[in-house]
Amino acid sequence: MCRLVDVEDIKIVEGVQQAVQLQIAPFKQQVETLTNSDAAKTRQITDLTNSDAAKTRQITDLQQQVETLIDSDAAMTRQIADLQQQVETLIDSDAAMTRQIADLQQQVETLIDSDAAKAQQLTTLRHDVRSLYGRLDESARLYSEQTQRTT
Repeated sequence: MCRLVDVEDIKIVEGVQQAVQLQIAPFKQQVETLTNSDAAKTRQITDLTNSDAAKTRQITDLQQQVETLIDSDAAMTRQIADLQQQVETLIDSDAAMTRQIADLQQQVETLIDSDAAKAQQLTTLRHDVRSLYGRLDESARLYSEQTQRTT
């Protein structure tokens, strides 16, 4: 059976609906506020996650830079060691050349001394030759005189 709804019943239902709406309204407001707050917190979490990812990338980049600097420092350390070795080799070579120069100077001095001795010997020999020529001349003169006396 169908009962007809009368206007009074509709008004009662509408009144109950309005009363329920009035009682629900603060809760709806709270739900909306919580939903907005939840959305804001979700955005904050997203922002923090993005910020964390950016910081992680920065840390990775900095770690890469540190590794590059360490590699570069190691390469420079090897270069410095190589240069030090070259300097030591040059110093050793310079010392050897200095010894060779000293030896050559000694040889030159020996040659100069030898040359001076030879020059002295030559002077002595010249003097001796002149003396011998003088004695030869004297002998020739004496021989000539003696030959003339005997003839």
